[in-house]
Amino acid sequence: MQHLFEELQSHLNSGDHQAALEMILNIEKLGEIPHNMESIKYQLSWNLGEYDLALQSARRLIELEPDNASTFRLRNHILLNKCHARASIDDFMDDVDVKSSGKKFVMSAMPKSGSTFLAHSIAKLHDLSIFAYFLRGDESEQELNLFIMAGTITLPSSTQQHFRATETNIQLLQAFNIEPVVLSRNIFDALVSMADMVEKTHLPVAFFQDWIADVGREKCLEAVVCKWTHWYIEYYVSWQRVIRQKRLSPLLLYYEDVMKDKIGTLQQITKHCGLEQKTTGEIEEAIRATEDDKETSRINVGRSGRGREQLSQSQIDFIDRIADVYRGQYDLSPIGL
Repeated sequence: MQHLFEELQSHLNSGDHQAALEMILNIEKLGEIPHNMESIKYQLSWNLGEYDLALQSARRLIELEPDNASTFRLRNHILLNKCHARASIDDFMDDVDVKSSGKKFVMSAMPKSGSTFLAHSIAKLHDLSIFAYFLRGDESEQELNLFIMAGTITLPSSTQQHFRATETNIQLLQAFNIEPVVLSRNIFDALVSMADMVEKTHLPVAFFQDWIADVGREKCLEAVVCKWTHWYIEYYVSWQRVIRQKRLSPLLLYYEDVMKDKIGTLQQITKHCGLEQKTTGEIEEAIRATEDDKETSRINVGRSGRGREQLSQSQIDFIDRIADVYRGQYDLSPIGL
């Protein structure tokens, strides 16, 4: 064994980092390597772009050096992204027991796709609290928040947010063992429905919110199309990419199908989320209770096809030009493109 350590030191002294890393891996085959050698392995792996090995070392060093755990965790996000390893809660923080999680329904949805209706229906059906994993009240993206998720882990909850499958969101869903429901809609109908909402409410969804209702329907539609078309398409593509990479297994739903079969949709969600199966009568009651409350249903006109009727040809062409960037790589037909 001593000669191996001497050879390792020789490689380090000569600057032959690849040979030094290979030597550590050979020593590791003989048994668990010492603490100081694990640190060397971590640095060498990181510098040489061997990100799987660096993540492996970082996870061990978190256990070996609890006082320095935050330093390794700051880099774990990058390592998880580089090697697409599945994240665990220990990659982010201590003392969170994911197994203690209460019943969860987590949905990522396009804005104006019926998500509020679904979230409240599921909440009523399974006696869940409506809860958000982001800081409310401004124009920020509704990105998942680690500390809110950890602090409410035992709370049985129904959550619907508008977030793309960004790297951070993917890692947090993996860390908390959440397989989300993903809800999409025909993009033209969704954009027109968004314009309806922007005109009628004061929800802080855009910086033009304070005056957009006063400029007329045509300019409102133009503002909505210019602001949200990119986001809607990226939202859809991001979740398709996650599925292609097999990093999560979300349940994909579409507004048009949900409205045709609300009972069947709630049954699908219940099964996907591992919740207790309910009778048809119980599901119908939950749907009725949600629909009777216009604040929780938030379904406006909801008619399919009105998007292309109300948008101008130049607006439709603008949306198609953006879609062209993604065509050939992803099938956009489920959202009307």
